[in-house]
Amino acid sequence: MSAQRDVTEESFGFADEKLSDLLDLLNEDGVNTPELLEELAAFDPDQLMRRYRAVTIRKMHVAAQAQRERDRLNSWEVAKLLPLDRQCEFIGAQLQVAVRALAEKTNGKVKKLDTPHGYIQLRKQPSKLVVDDEEKAVLFLALKDERFVRVVQSVDKTEVKKAMLAGEVADVPGVTLEQPTEDKATIYPDVPKLKEAERADAANA
Repeated sequence: MSAQRDVTEESFGFADEKLSDLLDLLNEDGVNTPELLEELAAFDPDQLMRRYRAVTIRKMHVAAQAQRERDRLNSWEVAKLLPLDRQCEFIGAQLQVAVRALAEKTNGKVKKLDTPHGYIQLRKQPSKLVVDDEEKAVLFLALKDERFVRVVQSVDKTEVKKAMLAGEVADVPGVTLEQPTEDKATIYPDVPKLKEAERADAANA
């Protein structure tokens, strides 16, 4: 059995050490899962639910803490990049002025400005089609030529499922209606809201 007790257990006061030690085995290599499940079956459902609830609260806490770290790093990145982006934008504008002046001076023959540390080059930009009103454009172009409009077809799973269950459609090539062999179990631990969970975690840490 694992001698160390995870901080999760200390924070949420797991009373049953046998259950805690048993579940510690999940983090060890070579664990015999079927054997572990047999041992868990000996515990009262409320003991298991208490443990499940506590771990769920811990997961909420970890996820919230991770999100705060992501937000902090994103804010740090934005703050660091903003002045650098402004410098690149300002210097880039001056380089564009220089290369356009060179192109104008040479009547468009030279569109590249070389420097020991890099170069800037003018390139002809391709035309770009902007569709301001998709519906109007589709109605007009569809009458002109069908190649102008793309039609995407897909299976309506909801309607096909209804029809198959109602017996309106039997066998559909490429489609299988799977019937679950057992009911799905959904666990609903009595978990407090995130803020309450964090306060409980801090109080018991």
